[in-house]
Amino acid sequence: MENEAIARSESLLQKLLVERGPNDPDADELARQAHLHQDLNHLVRAEALWLECMKGREMLFGVEHPDTLCAAFSLAEALSALNRQAEAIPLRRRELAWCCKQNSEFDLDTFHSIHCLATDLSEVGEMEEAEALFRELLARCPQVLENSDPGNARVLSALANILATAGRMEEALSYASKALDHCLEHGGADPYFTNLVRFDLAFIQHVLGQVPDSLSLLEEMRANLCTLQDPDKEELQLLVEVYEALESIRSES
Repeated sequence: MENEAIARSESLLQKLLVERGPNDPDADELARQAHLHQDLNHLVRAEALWLECMKGREMLFGVEHPDTLCAAFSLAEALSALNRQAEAIPLRRRELAWCCKQNSEFDLDTFHSIHCLATDLSEVGEMEEAEALFRELLARCPQVLENSDPGNARVLSALANILATAGRMEEALSYASKALDHCLEHGGADPYFTNLVRFDLAFIQHVLGQVPDSLSLLEEMRANLCTLQDPDKEELQLLVEVYEALESIRSES
């Protein structure tokens, strides 16, 4: 069924491109096809389609048209998913600059764009700028997000990880603890993310010599993950890492 849908969509796309050319504004099947492949995790194909779409819209509408920047953002998403953050970052800067000019300081789309840029910067080791952006997001959270929004915990967690990477463990502990408290208070909307926050906090506690607290969190994670009825690959991998961490910490005692 999935292959049939892709084949039909590809066929329509090729027909449109032949009849109207890649830069025709009615040929939005290009963007729909890119979305389809991205949703199906066909990232290489999605990247190629988004690049073609972005270039076509640049020629039609200009580089700062909203449709052009939407394609640029989607292309950056595909590149980031392919672990090519260095290529995604210039596109993210371009889209964010437009958002900052067009939107208010506390616009949700701008908030999301800053978050994506900061995440990619941290992935390529640009920690100083990434930290500054996450601190900016943290300051904006009360005005942009509802208190229960999981985005609050994600900003706290990201900042904790950057501080831990820099060896600033006491600061990292504070933010990681707040991130976990938020996850638990608001129902753990994403149990996998909640367990990731637990794991990061356990690592920080271990480095700071808080071994009983670290072991307690890891045991809590192990029990949580072992009760899952149908764990996915990410959850299974996390469970393996929990067992390895427990074994390593206990062997040090």
